[in-house]
Amino acid sequence: MNRSRWLLALAAVVAGAGNVWAQAAPPHVGFIFPAGGRQGSTFEMKLAGQFLDDAVSLHFSGEGVEAKILGQTRPLTMRELDVLRVKLRDLEKKKTKTDDDRKEIEAIRKKLVRPPVQPTPALAEVVTMEVTIRATAAPGPRQLRLKAKTGMSNPVVFLVGQLPEVTSKKELVDPEAPPPRAPDIKMTLPVTLNSQLMPGGVDRYRFAARKDQQLVFVTRARSLIPYLADAVPGYFQAALTLYDGKGKEVAYSDHFHHRQDPVLAYKVPEDGEYVLEIKDALYRGREDFVYRIDAGELPFITSVFPLGGQA
Repeated sequence: MNRSRWLLALAAVVAGAGNVWAQAAPPHVGFIFPAGGRQGSTFEMKLAGQFLDDAVSLHFSGEGVEAKILGQTRPLTMRELDVLRVKLRDLEKKKTKTDDDRKEIEAIRKKLVRPPVQPTPALAEVVTMEVTIRATAAPGPRQLRLKAKTGMSNPVVFLVGQLPEVTSKKELVDPEAPPPRAPDIKMTLPVTLNSQLMPGGVDRYRFAARKDQQLVFVTRARSLIPYLADAVPGYFQAALTLYDGKGKEVAYSDHFHHRQDPVLAYKVPEDGEYVLEIKDALYRGREDFVYRIDAGELPFITSVFPLGGQA
């Protein structure tokens, strides 16, 4: 075999191996939203990632949490797009169109519309599910894995909470465009807040507080998704700011001791309205900049001493 034929044969083997690997790659979950829920609730949750084809089921560690898959979407391949274009052209050429033809034409046109903002490839495939948390489910963190035809996914954190929940859904935005100023979201303490930060986004929550209340705001962001492989830097650095009714900053936190997620504690000096603000320290954002904040007069351990004792 001469050199050129040998190189062609080697290239074919490498390409074939790449295709086999792509087809056999296990599912990878980029994020889930919301990343938890309250005991005794049923809600819809979104899971996004790669290689999620033929998702079969979802598995939670512990007991009391179940989920069923409602649907799945993924970007169309170039071949699939070409097939749709040919089909659309053939349907439009028909001189006499039935109602079914018109419906199919409309459906194909919708599939061919290119979204204004393309999702990150690592988050482009989406599985929608219905999650049910029993009232008897133990509170705290769980591990969630997706089972697909090619295997089990990486584990992601799912939290079972006890407080009322407020969930704010976000849409993809153009990172080059200035972010729209969202109105303050009203909340009643105690509460768990769920949302995502988009590029340049800032979320603000307005609430009433009474004098001498000892309020705690516990954020979970990096503890939900510790590492974002294609982000710079590779993590969501959340920052919390508390304002009084006049817009004056009264407290700030972007970490808590060894925790990378902020915890903010504040003793209310007088009755009135206050605003809690959360943003990324570098004003970045994306669909996987997911957070949960437990807010209210809540127990929170700051230290323990001594750290142990003799048996």
